[in-house]
Amino acid sequence: MKKSISQRFIIWMAVVITSIFVLFFVTFIRYDTFLNEKELKNKADHILSFSKQNLASAMWQYNNKYIIDYIDSLLLYKDVIFAQGIIESKVINTKIRGGYEHIDFSGITDSKEFIIRTCEITYEKNLVGKIIFAMSKKQIQKNSYKNSLAVVLLFAFISTITSIAIIILFRKNILKPVLDLNDSANKIADGDLNVTIDTSSDDEIGQLAKSFSDMMNSIRMITASRDELNNEIVERKKVEGTLRKSERRLREAQRVAKIGHWELDTPSGTPIWSEEIFHIFGLDPTISEPSFAAHKKIIHEDDWRVLENAINELSTVGKSFDLEFRIKKANNDIGWMHAIGSAKRDENGHIVRMFGTAQDISTQKHVEEALRKRESDLALAQSLAHLGNWSWDATVNKVEWSNEMYHIYGVDRNTFSHTIEGVAELIHPDDLKKQEYAVAEFLAGRSVESYEYRTIRPDGNERIIEVAGMRSEEDENGQKIKLFGVVQDITERKMLESKLQQAQKMESIGQLAGGIAHDFNNILYPVIGFAQLSQTELPKDHPVQENLQDILDGAIRAKDLVKRILHFSRQKEPELKPTILKPVIKETQKLLRSTIPSNVNLQLNLYDGQDAVLCDDSEIHEIILNLCTNAYHAIAGDKGQIKINLEKQNPPDDLNLSPGEYLCLSVKDDGVGIPEKIKDKIFEPYVTTKEIGQGSGLGLSVVYGIVQNYNGGINVNSDPKTGTVFEIFLPITDQEVYLEKDNIIKNIEQSGNKHVLFVDDENSIVKLGVRALKSSGYRVSGFNDSAEALKAFETNPDDFDLVITDMAMPNIVGSELTKRILEIRPDIPIIICSGYSEKLDRMKVKELKVSAFLDKPLTIESLLNTTKDVLNNQLE
Repeated sequence: MKKSISQRFIIWMAVVITSIFVLFFVTFIRYDTFLNEKELKNKADHILSFSKQNLASAMWQYNNKYIIDYIDSLLLYKDVIFAQGIIESKVINTKIRGGYEHIDFSGITDSKEFIIRTCEITYEKNLVGKIIFAMSKKQIQKNSYKNSLAVVLLFAFISTITSIAIIILFRKNILKPVLDLNDSANKIADGDLNVTIDTSSDDEIGQLAKSFSDMMNSIRMITASRDELNNEIVERKKVEGTLRKSERRLREAQRVAKIGHWELDTPSGTPIWSEEIFHIFGLDPTISEPSFAAHKKIIHEDDWRVLENAINELSTVGKSFDLEFRIKKANNDIGWMHAIGSAKRDENGHIVRMFGTAQDISTQKHVEEALRKRESDLALAQSLAHLGNWSWDATVNKVEWSNEMYHIYGVDRNTFSHTIEGVAELIHPDDLKKQEYAVAEFLAGRSVESYEYRTIRPDGNERIIEVAGMRSEEDENGQKIKLFGVVQDITERKMLESKLQQAQKMESIGQLAGGIAHDFNNILYPVIGFAQLSQTELPKDHPVQENLQDILDGAIRAKDLVKRILHFSRQKEPELKPTILKPVIKETQKLLRSTIPSNVNLQLNLYDGQDAVLCDDSEIHEIILNLCTNAYHAIAGDKGQIKINLEKQNPPDDLNLSPGEYLCLSVKDDGVGIPEKIKDKIFEPYVTTKEIGQGSGLGLSVVYGIVQNYNGGINVNSDPKTGTVFEIFLPITDQEVYLEKDNIIKNIEQSGNKHVLFVDDENSIVKLGVRALKSSGYRVSGFNDSAEALKAFETNPDDFDLVITDMAMPNIVGSELTKRILEIRPDIPIIICSGYSEKLDRMKVKELKVSAFLDKPLTIESLLNTTKDVLNNQLE
């Protein structure tokens, strides 16, 4: 902050007086100290002189008592702090004033604190001793400070009074007139030219005031003229400022909105572009010509003709235009511009001016494109997931759907009512209450996570819908006025769940059938074997031979039945291999015969050729069973007929199958036919005409999936009068069909003295195997305990020529027994027998490195012939 003259004067006075005060104080202290030290030194010299006169005799006479008293008396002087008497180098007495005991006075000389004196005492010119004393300057320093302080206080008082008097005179005679002039100058600076200045004084300041007053009169005259001119300038600047502000705001608005204006004066042909149009085109306004035609190369070639025609029509007939066109930006990106043009006519109707705007809408176009892309991606994702979103405005009863919602419900966007009642019409009548209850619960504020209902499309197709993720929008009173949610068509998922349940059920059936088959085969094996042994042991014309043959025939039929049940019930991944269909169809016929009533005639007409298709025979079973079951359910009345036909036939062109040869498997019935309204949807999941409990609607969809997997096709013809025929076309493969060798040898020869290890957990089977093998000349060791059999082999492995073992046994299973035997002796041949095994079939025999695999129940012929072939290394 700037200091005033009075402040600076007071500070100057204070500095001067303080400096004088300090100088005087220091000088006075030094002078007073000097006088006091001089007085103290005189006193020391006096003591020194007095001591020489009074101690000489005493020291000569060794009057120690006197010397001690004298030393003590020296400390009666308040300035003496140390005294010591010495006779012939012997210290007689030493006296030190309290507070100075810590100081060693030996060897000390005069300093700022002490005066030291040593007095040598002579008697008749003989040195008899000396005294040493020290005097402190501390007291004289204190006295000096006291004297100085008194003088300083007096000087300060006088100086203060003098300074105050000087300041008062200064302020009255010098400072106040100057301040008055300064105040007048400030008022003039603030614009007050009517200030009155005191000019009564005749001194220098008065003269200055008169000159200042004369100057003010001149300024008043000049200012009056200037104010008139300034008023005019101010008004003009206001107008210019308003215009510049408007122009600046216009430029800023155009820059922010990326919009510019243009105009063309028709008579002069002079075009004008705003700065922003140049920026939109990426041009320098200082060097570029403002003309659309001149910058034709910047405008996209496909859009230039449209813009050119619009400008021509504007200039000739005054037709306004509003259009969008593409431009090429400096970085080769494509931008978009929105241009508007209009024309102004004179009183004669002639066009005198064209004008308009041009706006860069590239960002909007990119946003629109991104939005369209996002909407397209969302629609695609919803289509793939069969997922749709919906909203319902309860205040106006308006329903809004995404595109996929119309596909899910199979309705047309233009005909749908978009009301809650219209939605209710699409819901299955039996499920409508579930939908109404869920909405009511949600409106009541209770949580509704998800629920399912069925919908019936206008074409009659039934789908399963899941509603999930219901949310709401509330008004200011907390009432739900708008609902949102998503729905998903879960028909396919339900079908997969049903197929999974069916697969699990079939897996359980297969496991149960496998266990039963194993036990049943163990029962059949001794029946068949002992019957055969009895036949060989009795004469051929014995009456019992016929009974034994009947037993064998029944046991063989039981064996085939178990095999078919196992084959059908075993669920596994499809194993596609070249298959001749005729035996598969015949085998399926045997199962069908036991399930279809006898009043339905089942006829077969099968192709005898050796052409094969690449398929899984269990899936062919499933196709035939599904089609025949549907055919049986379609037959009305007490009698009917189902025909299964297999022939070599080319498929119709409308199936669009790959070129090549095909086998046609057809199933025809004389039932009621397929209703026309569902004829085109029979292969969709859950489409059925059967009553509840007769079918799930999945059979034909499963058949369709299997056939599609085989690269085949299905043709359907149906008539209510003649019935329905399904034709399945499967491509013929050129891969070689695997044919099992017939191991049955009618004439069994004696095979020598080979030793066979026979293992099975059933005693009857061990007994039968031992008898049969011994009857053919083999040495046989039979065991019903696999652990004991392994122990016997480990004891003498080279004694055995062949091992025959069951697969499913307690303790050690057949596969484990095989591995452990081969570890002991890798070259020994092994035959595995099994009635049922998920983990073992003929294709996996080589993995166990066994020589042969036999299905239970065995016949004596197959056991003996396989044993002979293995031992003779004849079975491949």
